[in-house]
Amino acid sequence: MPAQDDAFRGLDPARTDPLNAPVLVARRGRGYWSARPGETSRALRPDRVATAWHDHQPLVIHKPATARRLGLDPAQLEAFDLLELFAFINPAETPPPTARGLAAALDVELPGADPTGEIACIRAITRRLLKVASIKLRLPEPAALLHEAAQAGWIWARPLIQASGAVPPADSWGLKVWGRLPEWQEQPPEGRPTQLGVLPEEAVQRLERLTGA
Repeated sequence: MPAQDDAFRGLDPARTDPLNAPVLVARRGRGYWSARPGETSRALRPDRVATAWHDHQPLVIHKPATARRLGLDPAQLEAFDLLELFAFINPAETPPPTARGLAAALDVELPGADPTGEIACIRAITRRLLKVASIKLRLPEPAALLHEAAQAGWIWARPLIQASGAVPPADSWGLKVWGRLPEWQEQPPEGRPTQLGVLPEEAVQRLERLTGA
């Protein structure tokens, strides 16, 4: 579909599949990395996490906090941030920025205390969010915003468009919200002309005020 091809321009298809992406959990200066679904996580030092993260785009919850826990610069790294995805799909909700917080908001089984349980929970959250997106993002305005985000290179754009089949309407304004506002006047419209009688004594008083008599 041409519209989708345009939306995916600049995105690498080989690195935009969150369902099969690695998962990263940061705990006490170490990263727990699961390369693919069903694989046992490995505990890695921050320098090894940095290498793996540069080569792949992992699923994380709150990328800036995850990177800082490992002493890494979040601005230099890309990731499928589930907190970011949740905010796009449910902008009016603000759950705690943790696996437990997102799981509770999405009615997903809460994670255990160990990294393995949290990794499994993150994968379940991903599946749930993509399922919700497949319904919500079919509507015209969300679809238009999603395609705008795709053209800007947002990492979640390709999987969301694929999950929802979102196609923006031909007359969509996208991010130009002012295009949907009704026209209005800065000044109130002029009143209709009327005829009001003036008494003779009122005319005399007015004339005296004007002339200073």
